[in-house]
Amino acid sequence: MKVAESKGLIGTIDNLLLFRLIQLVRRLGKRRPELRFFCNMSRYSMADEEFFPQFIDFMTLNEEFSSRLVFEISQEDFNVLDGDVLDRLETLGRRGFGFSMDKVTDFEQEFAAMENYNFQFVKTDLPDLLMHHPEQGDVADFKSFVRRKGMQLIASRIENEESVLQALDAQVEYAQGYLFGEPAAAGDLAKEL
Repeated sequence: MKVAESKGLIGTIDNLLLFRLIQLVRRLGKRRPELRFFCNMSRYSMADEEFFPQFIDFMTLNEEFSSRLVFEISQEDFNVLDGDVLDRLETLGRRGFGFSMDKVTDFEQEFAAMENYNFQFVKTDLPDLLMHHPEQGDVADFKSFVRRKGMQLIASRIENEESVLQALDAQVEYAQGYLFGEPAAAGDLAKEL
């Protein structure tokens, strides 16, 4: 990612990933309606005055994707977005598209304001979650807080059995990491669907 950032390729990568994801969703059709896809979006793509307005227009014209796609934005990126971009995200949220705040490290974030954008998930690395919520019941309190705001907690970086036990002890319901499966090529996923 650092090389792509330094070469100004993040927007292109986001665009290609989104295009491929749309192909997968279309191929899936009405099968497996519970299956949702998370698609990362960077601040570079959202700040791109050529790409982002077209992206918003495309999504609003294809609202059938709203039940399948969740757009993932890092906490750091979300906190530096300007008003125009936030307005566009709010438009997508009103159209039923969901968002996930990724890489949460600041647990003092104004999570209540995220309801306006239809954030449905808060994702944080398990070590960060446990470091910021070390007492028994702290994670449950945080999970309850975000749930009251319409979001669900996802613990990431589950990479070994010890991490699974820690997530279970903290009563985290959703988790992701290499222990559950390494990233796979989109073509491989398309064959399975």
